[in-house]
Amino acid sequence: MQWEEDLIKDIRFMDYRDDLDENDGSIPECPNRTRQILVRHPITQVQQTMTTCNIDNLKSRLTQLQPCRAILEIGVDCNTDYTEMTSSRTFLEHKKDETIYIGVDINDKSYLDNPARNIHTIKTSSYNIDEVMAFAASKGVTEIDFLFIDGLHGINECLIEWEYTRWLSAHGIVGWHDTASHPGPYLFTKYLNQDLWNVVPNTCSDSSNDYGIGFATRKR
Repeated sequence: MQWEEDLIKDIRFMDYRDDLDENDGSIPECPNRTRQILVRHPITQVQQTMTTCNIDNLKSRLTQLQPCRAILEIGVDCNTDYTEMTSSRTFLEHKKDETIYIGVDINDKSYLDNPARNIHTIKTSSYNIDEVMAFAASKGVTEIDFLFIDGLHGINECLIEWEYTRWLSAHGIVGWHDTASHPGPYLFTKYLNQDLWNVVPNTCSDSSNDYGIGFATRKR
């Protein structure tokens, strides 16, 4: 597994805590702060409203990433009435038309598909890595320039989804939502090997009531 090469320690507990989407208080190392973010729509695998700080940081990295030939997002927009901002909307509204977007979700998000703008979604679990990457390849994607992870937030989920970094381009970016307190993103970004990766665990650490957004790039 790729995480065995990139983490400085095994972050698993080898018990039920490895599948917790939220810290139930049994992971003292991980913050368990109360969040006040209003979510008006049911979450899927998993996409919800992002704060202005999250959106600004995501948009900044997307616009600065050159070239950005392909985006792969795990956990796709569920805000069908377009009243709130999500990472999916940020990618789709600010990417160039020639940039290929691949969205992965366990629910059908084909209402976002727009082949003329190279926007494609696949209904499957992010665990089905071979299926996802075969679909990506069918759309012309052999490398990922922006990998954004916003699926379920357990430790096991993050370890599996890190496998997609095998296709990350040399200048590519990995992003995570919910790095402020959710067990998987929080522990993964904390223990990512900084001899190998440039890591910003949470660019919104000064923002109150924020789920957090983190980024990593390979050191060259």
